[in-house]
Amino acid sequence: MMPSIKPILKDNMARFSFYRTGNMFYTVDVEGQGYQFPVSLEGTGGAMLTAEFKAITLMQYTRKALADGTIVQRTKFDCRGSSLSLLERFGMWQAGPV
Repeated sequence: MMPSIKPILKDNMARFSFYRTGNMFYTVDVEGQGYQFPVSLEGTGGAMLTAEFKAITLMQYTRKALADGTIVQRTKFDCRGSSLSLLERFGMWQAGPV
C-alpha cells in the first residue's frame, strides 16, 4: 500500500537515484521501505536539482506522482530480470533471456 503524502514529506530526505528520458528519479524512505518518483525536467522551470533535498521541497512532484501512480516501491536490481516495477512502468525494462 502506498503511504499518504504526510509520512513521505515529514522530516524526510529525497535522494537522487537516476536520470532517464527527461526525468530525474528521487528516492524517499518511509518506515524502512523505499519509494521512487520522477521529477520531469520540463516542469522544473530551470530550477537547480541537487542530489539531495528535504522531501517537502519536492512536494508538488510527490503529489503528482501519488495522483498519477508513478510513485512506486523501490525494488532491488536483478540482472536476471526479476520484478523491476519502476523500470517496467516507464517502459525502460524488457525482461528477456540472460
